[in-house]
Amino acid sequence: MTHDKQGRPWAKLSELKAGDVLRVASNRFTCMTQGERKVVEVIAGECCVRCSHGMHYINNLADDSRWGHLIGFYRENEHAGF
Repeated sequence: MTHDKQGRPWAKLSELKAGDVLRVASNRFTCMTQGERKVVEVIAGECCVRCSHGMHYINNLADDSRWGHLIGFYRENEHAGF
């Protein structure tokens, strides 16, 4: 699945780097709120975002496609700049 039901593309793991901003698109996460903006961090080669439980590693959320779409996250067109 590359897009949500409205046609908005999911973030692609293959395109993320530290400092990119994601928007939480799903209410299925118990540690994040839908609509919340999260800054991508990379720890030991794994992409993650801060959540109410500490760190939420997102590599394992990617689908099995070539690009690794992160169902539940949209990529914002901005960079945190750190």
